[in-house]
Amino acid sequence: MPKKHGHRADPSPTFMERMLGSDKSEWPELDKQFASAQINMPKESEGITARPMNRLERFASSLFPGGVSAMNYSNTIALNRQAMEQDNNLRDTLVHELTHSKHNKEPIDFIGKFKSLALPWDKRPEEIEANEAERTYSWKQARSDRRLK
Repeated sequence: MPKKHGHRADPSPTFMERMLGSDKSEWPELDKQFASAQINMPKESEGITARPMNRLERFASSLFPGGVSAMNYSNTIALNRQAMEQDNNLRDTLVHELTHSKHNKEPIDFIGKFKSLALPWDKRPEEIEANEAERTYSWKQARSDRRLK
């Protein structure tokens, strides 16, 4: 494309985008699965976005065994693509994190949160609920996911 006033039409990533990544998803499977999530879990996915983790988030998740995803308070699910592609189910992880999304929409009970953090991960009430949702959730595929026979 021709240059306009010294600026390229398709600029290269900024320093911050190179270091932290951008919010643009370049993971088609995540986009498809999240579209299904929005159909299957409309209340939980309202106002939520999903994207691959940036470098800083991947580093932080590497400090925790099994850290493949995170639901943060800016209503974003960040997924460690490299870890997910090894042996994790993307759909189950989205169900798990979307179950947490309702916890983020509730007023924060700081005392309860600190008590919960003192428990082992698999004994925390919010993790028990999210793990149960993974095991029991029935998922209908979005039309774009269905294969024609």
